[in-house]
Amino acid sequence: MSTPDPKRVAALYVAAKGRTKTAGEVVFKKDRGDDVGSWAYNNIPPSKREIPGDFNYSPRHQKPLAKILRATLAALGHTLSGYNRFAKIKSARISPDGAMGGRGYIQKIADMRKQYMNCVEALSALADTIYDEINAPHWSLISRQEEGEEKEEVKALIGDAEQIRSDPQEWAEKEMAEEFDKGDKKKKKDEDEDEEEEQGDMVLEVVSPEDWDSWGGETEAEQTVPSSMNKRASAKDVRLKLATSRLASQWLAKKGQN
Repeated sequence: MSTPDPKRVAALYVAAKGRTKTAGEVVFKKDRGDDVGSWAYNNIPPSKREIPGDFNYSPRHQKPLAKILRATLAALGHTLSGYNRFAKIKSARISPDGAMGGRGYIQKIADMRKQYMNCVEALSALADTIYDEINAPHWSLISRQEEGEEKEEVKALIGDAEQIRSDPQEWAEKEMAEEFDKGDKKKKKDEDEDEEEEQGDMVLEVVSPEDWDSWGGETEAEQTVPSSMNKRASAKDVRLKLATSRLASQWLAKKGQN
């Protein structure tokens, strides 16, 4: 018994069915849930671009793109941080009517959460698009042709963007913590300086003419602060000596006029 020809069997099968199947395009589409409020979810984008071969990609435009990518990723991180914090707050604890705002900017909290979601989605899509563009072969070729400081700046910007992109929210949380820490240190430093000034003023106020007469020396450099004055305040020696020296000059000048 002879073995049937596989090609002949396939041809007979196709003829009997009267149709053929060809491979199509696989499209990934995000589910919008038919919600018109989800404005950040665009329609299905094209699967490829038609780029003219004679288009001139200038190296000087790569640095602005890198800055845009970093700024967009930073905005995404801070928006994610705000969205997650806002989503965790129970509306009943911050609003009696389920809304926030005033004077033309009143919004329902549920709508605000949806707006945050849209912002996150829009920024995420923008960041992914710019990231794919700046890493495309045509820009990579331009990058290899560049030399000098400009190339290093672009490389540093993209590296920073890569770090933010790995976890935008964590990066934003760390940045905010550092900013608040800097603010607290500056505030403490200003408070310490104000305290020193107040202590210096207090020392000057308690100085009596007898204290100045009891001082020794003919010039400001030779004058020293009485030990009784050191006990009245804890200002730094340098600041205290400068302040008392100025007052001593004023006192001696006034005494000479009398």
